[in-house]
Amino acid sequence: MTVQQFDRGRHWRAKLGFIVLSNEETVEDDVFRLAPEGVGVHISRVQSADEMSADTITLMKNNLRHSASLLLPGIPLDVICFTCSGGTMAMGEDVACAAMKEARPDAKATTVISASLRALKHIGAAKISVLAPYPPFLNEATKAHLQASGFELMAYHSLCYETNAQITNTSPEFIFERALEIFRPGSDALFICCGALRSLEIIDRLERQLNVPVIASNQAMMWDCLTICSITDSIPGYGRLLNNK
Repeated sequence: MTVQQFDRGRHWRAKLGFIVLSNEETVEDDVFRLAPEGVGVHISRVQSADEMSADTITLMKNNLRHSASLLLPGIPLDVICFTCSGGTMAMGEDVACAAMKEARPDAKATTVISASLRALKHIGAAKISVLAPYPPFLNEATKAHLQASGFELMAYHSLCYETNAQITNTSPEFIFERALEIFRPGSDALFICCGALRSLEIIDRLERQLNVPVIASNQAMMWDCLTICSITDSIPGYGRLLNNK
């Protein structure tokens, strides 16, 4: 008779939980692409709307705890992360993390903007050029948040989109060209803010062109989640931050 054998499962190194917007199409692909072997990516969605507005932010905030509760209930989770940069800055990092911790007190709670700020500080950036897609009310919150975190904004340019669909459907090549246009010499890094932008595939090209580190939301988010779990694998092809060899 064969004796039943158990092991630690596919995700023996870490289990990461990500809360993405209900109509989001970019983040999920990116985190699966970046996850090293043995690291589990688990997704929950939070109710949102295509139009970016104060009411949409409130909708996210009111449903964040429930979305967190759906991530591997009854199974240990190492990290839980809210993946909307604009939403986090509008509601507050502490508010977002508190809602997630209420549902999953066992997991380390973080957000994509928290990860991005840590990544920028990790590479030693103080002066940054920023490309974002947000409407006016979120642009002011974004600039204030970055400045309050100690960064000097050498350039801040927004695409001024009103819907998530516009962000998701912006081509990587357009992001590449616009990033080159808005970057200001003297910046320590370029920061592409918003995980819905398809910036992952152009990070290496931008770094070669600009000769500075490029931090993009989903790249920084995965780096941060892995760092929290003491995982230091080199992940080439997505910028200096992840290619640590």
